[in-house]
Amino acid sequence: MRQLNGQTFYSPSDLTEFHDSPFASWCKLCHRATGGEFPTPDPEDAFLKMLQDAGEAHELGLVKQLHEEGRNVVDVKKLCPGSDFLKQHQETVRLMKEGAEIIFQAALMDEPFAGYADFVVRVNTPSDLGEHSYEVWDTKLSKTAKVTHLLQLVAYAQMLEKIQGHMPNTVTVVLGSGAFESYPTAEYLPYFSVTKEKFIAAATNFDQDAMPDPFESREYGSWSTFAEALLAERRHLSLVANIRRSQIVKLNSAGILTIDELAELSDLSQVKIPNATLEKLREQAQVQIATEQAGTPQYRLRSPKPNEPELFSMLAPFSSGDIYFDLEGDPLTEGSLEFLWGMTVFDDNGKQDFIAYWAHNQEEEKQALAKFFELTLARWQRYPQMRVYHYAPYEMTALKRLVARYGIYENELDEMLRAELFVDLYKVVKSTLIIVQPSYSIKKVELFYRDARDTEIGLGGDAVVAYQQWTELGDKTILDAIELYNKDDCDSTYELAQWLRGLQAMHRSEIAQAAHDVADKEGAAEREKKPDDNLATKQALQKLADAQSDELERYAIETLMYLIDFHAREDKPKWWQFFEWLNAFDEELIEERNVIIDCNVLDRSDVSLRIRCNTEQEMSLSMGAGFALKMPEFPELSGAVKGKVSELFDDETFELKMTGNGAEQAPDQFTLVSQEFVPTGPLKKSLVELAEQVVRQKALPDDVAIEIIKRAAPRFSKALDTLSANRCSQNERVGQIAQLVEHLDRSYLTVQGPPGTGKTYTAARVIGHLMHNYPQLAIGITSNSHKALNNLLKKVAEYCAEQGIACTFYTSKLDEELEALGVDSYEQNTKAVRFVRPNVVMGGTAWVFSRKDMANTLDYLFIDEAGQVALANVIAMAQSTRNIVLLGDQMQLGQPTQATHPLDSGLSALDYLMKHEQVVPEDKGVLLNRSYRMHHDVLGFISSMVYQGRLEADDANKNQRIDVTSNDTIKKKSGIEFHPVEHDGNTVASDEEADYIQQLYQQLLQAHYTDKNDKQQLITSDAILIVTPYNLQVQRLKQRLPKGARVGTVDKFQGQEAPVVIFSFCSSSPDESPRGLDFLFDIRRINVAVSRAQALAIVVGSPRLLDVCATSIPLMKKASLVAELGRVGR
Repeated sequence: MRQLNGQTFYSPSDLTEFHDSPFASWCKLCHRATGGEFPTPDPEDAFLKMLQDAGEAHELGLVKQLHEEGRNVVDVKKLCPGSDFLKQHQETVRLMKEGAEIIFQAALMDEPFAGYADFVVRVNTPSDLGEHSYEVWDTKLSKTAKVTHLLQLVAYAQMLEKIQGHMPNTVTVVLGSGAFESYPTAEYLPYFSVTKEKFIAAATNFDQDAMPDPFESREYGSWSTFAEALLAERRHLSLVANIRRSQIVKLNSAGILTIDELAELSDLSQVKIPNATLEKLREQAQVQIATEQAGTPQYRLRSPKPNEPELFSMLAPFSSGDIYFDLEGDPLTEGSLEFLWGMTVFDDNGKQDFIAYWAHNQEEEKQALAKFFELTLARWQRYPQMRVYHYAPYEMTALKRLVARYGIYENELDEMLRAELFVDLYKVVKSTLIIVQPSYSIKKVELFYRDARDTEIGLGGDAVVAYQQWTELGDKTILDAIELYNKDDCDSTYELAQWLRGLQAMHRSEIAQAAHDVADKEGAAEREKKPDDNLATKQALQKLADAQSDELERYAIETLMYLIDFHAREDKPKWWQFFEWLNAFDEELIEERNVIIDCNVLDRSDVSLRIRCNTEQEMSLSMGAGFALKMPEFPELSGAVKGKVSELFDDETFELKMTGNGAEQAPDQFTLVSQEFVPTGPLKKSLVELAEQVVRQKALPDDVAIEIIKRAAPRFSKALDTLSANRCSQNERVGQIAQLVEHLDRSYLTVQGPPGTGKTYTAARVIGHLMHNYPQLAIGITSNSHKALNNLLKKVAEYCAEQGIACTFYTSKLDEELEALGVDSYEQNTKAVRFVRPNVVMGGTAWVFSRKDMANTLDYLFIDEAGQVALANVIAMAQSTRNIVLLGDQMQLGQPTQATHPLDSGLSALDYLMKHEQVVPEDKGVLLNRSYRMHHDVLGFISSMVYQGRLEADDANKNQRIDVTSNDTIKKKSGIEFHPVEHDGNTVASDEEADYIQQLYQQLLQAHYTDKNDKQQLITSDAILIVTPYNLQVQRLKQRLPKGARVGTVDKFQGQEAPVVIFSFCSSSPDESPRGLDFLFDIRRINVAVSRAQALAIVVGSPRLLDVCATSIPLMKKASLVAELGRVGR
């Protein structure tokens, strides 16, 4: 902040402080306005001074490096010494006009911002300066770029635009490692603009009597002591242990503002929180208040509710082999890094020891992971009753992620989980005790069983902060302090287990010793009898990969090695999650869409149950869905009684057809847990056979599967390339693509079809072209579902019938339309090969084309919706064909995955090939760039934010419009509108939005739609699509709208269109989305939702969704998309 010509200018750092904490920003302004009298800041942080000195050294180091490289660097502050910023700004502008190569400490300004950019670098992009312009670099000590870095850089980019009349294409962070990371300015500009607008409003309208609520800020900067004192003074609900932000909002909405009011709450029905959850929150508040009054820490044993596990049932007796485990991780490192693995252990004589493994990069992390498993397996072999104790889910989440990331010890972890080797003491504490502390962190719980700690970490008090300090300063004493603190955590975990065992004995709660003994024996037996059948093949592949001098060959071989276990890796998290759900309390599962709580049997027969469930939950319920019954009161049957949905009566009533005598075993009330596992035998075998071929030949074969794994450019039998197909006229494009496909040479072609660009139309004509000119061909069509592949097969059959092209069609699942077109069925996958012959087009899933008897039977395999088909499945099917055509769009709904996979082996085929590119590169495939669906005003947003501005609308689309008479709600005839609806505490459903949409719907039914042929008609229910991310909101909307209204989740409507689309966000704020911003703001989902609209897309949502505080750059990019949606929707 500085005064220039009597006017206040703010620095980009002021903006980033506001972004992270409006409360801290207000405190700073108030402190300045009161002459430093109020509020009182925290004591000066010596670390910040060290960081500032190190940052300046990093800047000067880069200046030196640039000089050594022969670059011309001009230092503005040397040309204009002193503090005259305006003079330094004038000098900066002069240097830019003269075309200086690199300007150091450039003084930039654009009201109301001014500041010094580390480096302004000349690029060969025309601007008002001439044939050149400038981009900005900023040096940062951290190992990874952060949101605040990009906010500062975009601020400087806007200041550059003021001078040169051109917004820099990219901004660059120079990290402490010396790495340069560049980001497209346009992708982050909308988020910056929203943040800037809010900051300017707050600074301009500053009122020292209008203090922001500290609870609304995620951090407090230099004002933490002041903020914590305020919350305590106000008796804020955030003082209640384990309370969620969304629960506080719901309590506030019911008029409950303090911990005391919660403790005294008598009428639970007035709060929109499930009773069981609310009772626990109230009890927690009561215990905390009782402790305050008593003056000493207190705890209370919980009383088990009906259908809940017995207290302490998860706790095992002490074993000399036990491991007390604690991980320290750095989420700020790209991909995260578990940098310290600490374990407290004992020997046979009871001597306590501490083991620590450090990891400062991914290779060391992999080594630490291996050491951990080697140690644990050795101790388990020696001490069959040992357990690994940890506190909170972090350690287990990290282990599951890392074994998949590195492809090691996956089976071993699976066996450990089956044997219940890991014990989360946080679950034991939370299920058995109510404590007085404001949280259930181990630091708070340990006050009941040990003296206060005397270990501290550096200057930050937190391992992550301290580790970041070490990465920036390199001071080994920081690592020593972190290790000592980690040891204290591990020791405390052991002491907690012992304290809980003492409580267990005191209260005579029986441990399930027999169950643990059985797990010990079964776990050991399983380890004996479950070898990895493909271990030798994978080891041979790794050896072959290590021998490669070509990095591409090595990568391809390793990817194939990891693909072998793709399907097994995908199944493991499903099993892990299944057993976690069976052991969880129902109140913890209310937001799990694959769990249905409060199921009541209305009627039963010998084989089925008629069930009514609680509809006030997000759930996934569809025909054929498989479920297991969770019945804690019958532990021997819980999870073993199963059934499938055989009929849906309404949103809350359905029939479950049971397996065995399940209808007789089921109680009258239970919880349903999703359990759907699809056998993948043929796909696994196909991948293994390819791998074994590579091992035998000691080289990668020259075929289409390997071309895909290598990400090679398409290969043709004559001199062709994809550039001409991308740059030709629209009238020529289908013919150009057909020619490319015709001349594929044991290779593949990607055809990216954004919304409404005629992907299916194009594919049908290409296949028709092939069958007309080469009737001896055999062609396969596949996708991720029968519905998708049959849709393309139908279009091909229609086109061939229209053009008189003779060929035969087969598929496995027929419908009436296919039968009318003369398509036959081969009935079973095992019979499909009998129907493969020349002049045949055959539809089938991956389970057909990966079969061994289908090897080398096809000339072409067309894979539709390839953005949803796993790379593993594509490679498994590749054995059936010489060439593959991948049809789809990686920017629409993607492949759902459960697991983390090594390298890129877990991606869909298109995601793998595109490597995060939003548009297929011109030399790798063809983009269908003309949309025949969306009006130009809708397409503009989709094209610029999703497809790098590469799409265009068909001219006739301009005619598409909505005419609403006498209505002030809907303003536009075409384009995008954002309709803000205020609400609080909503997560997966919003009555407020549903009510608002009901009104919109009625207004639209009185409107007219003009189509692209300029034909006008009255809007009917068929002309309106209502889309939402959540099933529960679908139910709320159906309750309010006429029967036949087109309402569904985003997934349901991919591939469909309508004149009007209404999209309901539901969540009140970013913090209240149960699946997080990654899901709610997913660029693919928003793309699919908005791009269904032919004329008008109406987005209905809480205005607070535009008020996001992104915590990572990927989230910043997604929030920027929503910010732009709000801007164009004004």
